[in-house]
Amino acid sequence: MITPAQIRQKAERKFTDFLRHKVADFFACHAGSDGEPFFPLEIKADKGSTAGNLLKRAEELEPLIRESKNKRGRGFSPGHSAT
Repeated sequence: MITPAQIRQKAERKFTDFLRHKVADFFACHAGSDGEPFFPLEIKADKGSTAGNLLKRAEELEPLIRESKNKRGRGFSPGHSAT
């Protein structure tokens, strides 16, 4: 299970990509073309086995929920992808 600290580290590693995107977006805007948005930024996490101990999974999820945007008003939003 991914931790809030690991989410932060992964997001910080994307900062250079974000800056590149902003520069490309700036030039595309002045050239009259629309770029693809950078956000929402999707960070992949090891989801683990859903067949595991339910109480253990709930304990692992608690810090993620506590630190989420839904609880703090800023930060990350828990989600899932179709893949």
